[in-house]
Amino acid sequence: MLVAALQPRPGARWLDVGAGAGGVALRAARAGAEATGVDIAAEAVTEARRAAAEAGLDVRFEVAGAEELPFPDASFDVVCSAFGVIFAGAPERAAAELGRVCAPGGSLGLTLMPPASRAAVLWSLLERYGAGVTPHPASWAEAGRADELLGRWFELAVSEHRSPPEPPSDPAEAWASATASFGPLRRLAAELEPARLDALRSEFLALQARHAGRPLRYVLVLGGRR
Repeated sequence: MLVAALQPRPGARWLDVGAGAGGVALRAARAGAEATGVDIAAEAVTEARRAAAEAGLDVRFEVAGAEELPFPDASFDVVCSAFGVIFAGAPERAAAELGRVCAPGGSLGLTLMPPASRAAVLWSLLERYGAGVTPHPASWAEAGRADELLGRWFELAVSEHRSPPEPPSDPAEAWASATASFGPLRRLAAELEPARLDALRSEFLALQARHAGRPLRYVLVLGGRR
């Protein structure tokens, strides 16, 4: 959805911030963009490079944080992030970097988690058990916050959307998958004492049950570089 909204064109210089395993950057490259992805997690960058090689796509992936992007000013025609830059520890610095590396007349695209969404509630749960997520990633989607962070550089359009709910999953399998693949939860599972880990598991499963069958909510931010 984010890639389609940004309408990649052949030869466009495209940056995906917080690229994870490369989903956005790889899609942009398939559409002909000259794609680059950065992520602070080295293991994610390794996986993204492997995926690009397997797909035969020429995509550059680098280890870098959103607060200090290793590129000159105005390096990209499109700058985007799918639930990535919202985890930066210094939102103002990260927002300034998005503006700095985007060329005048270029495009911005972000997906954010609304404060009352399942993802935001999950992050609040992890905070209570010591995940240390500061500031809360859902703060980017608070009323007026996107314009406060990004309005100096971009003319913005902010809208909320819903996507179909995920298919039902076995609770035990959902917990096992999350603790294996979701970094913050995996780290907590390794650190917590057994009784506290059991309590976290119970709350996690209750959260999954409360939101089962509900549409997934997200905020889309599109912008044009001033």
